[in-house]
Amino acid sequence: VRVEGAIALEIPEAEGGYAADYYTVPRDTRNEYLTEPYMFPVQGKEHLMITAAAPIIVEGKFLGVVGIDILTDSLNAELSKLALYRTGFGRLISNDGTVVTHADATRIGKKAPEWAGEEREGVMGALASGQSFTRMSYSVALERNTLKSFVPIFVGESAKPWMYGTVVPEEETYEKVVNVLITIIGIMAVGLILVLLAVWLLSGKMLKPLKVTQLAL
Repeated sequence: VRVEGAIALEIPEAEGGYAADYYTVPRDTRNEYLTEPYMFPVQGKEHLMITAAAPIIVEGKFLGVVGIDILTDSLNAELSKLALYRTGFGRLISNDGTVVTHADATRIGKKAPEWAGEEREGVMGALASGQSFTRMSYSVALERNTLKSFVPIFVGESAKPWMYGTVVPEEETYEKVVNVLITIIGIMAVGLILVLLAVWLLSGKMLKPLKVTQLAL
């Protein structure tokens, strides 16, 4: 629409076809928004996707939303490369607990085990306050007790954080410490042997003249 030589863009209201959360949430909150993962057909094949959207505000007036669709495949290709200790890994998890990236591709798109019952409340309570969260917990993927850490990821001023969680087997976190202790103990043992050997040699040299003197007397 031309207005006095300028071009103005008319943005329809949500009830006119823009009722999706990627539009309504940035419009109502005036903050950035990251949608929950959803399946979407791309070249005839269903893919898991997310949409990042931000409001367009000029002089305090909401004009619309700008957004970008992201294939989670591309995110997983990068984030799944992260290796922690020997078998540990990291996961990108959405606000509602959907696994977005994982070293085990079969876990992507499913709910993270931590988002069940009371465990969810503990994790979300810490993350909503912008704090990291660490606990010992059983890993379904590794089938053993692990040390799990979660770090909140805020998109702009969004009030609902996503999170990046790491999973490391408990025994692997102690391996380096144990190796250092073994090294220290080894060094101390070798040192003790050398000291005892030196004492034995010195005592032999010191006792020999005393024995000669004893025999002479």
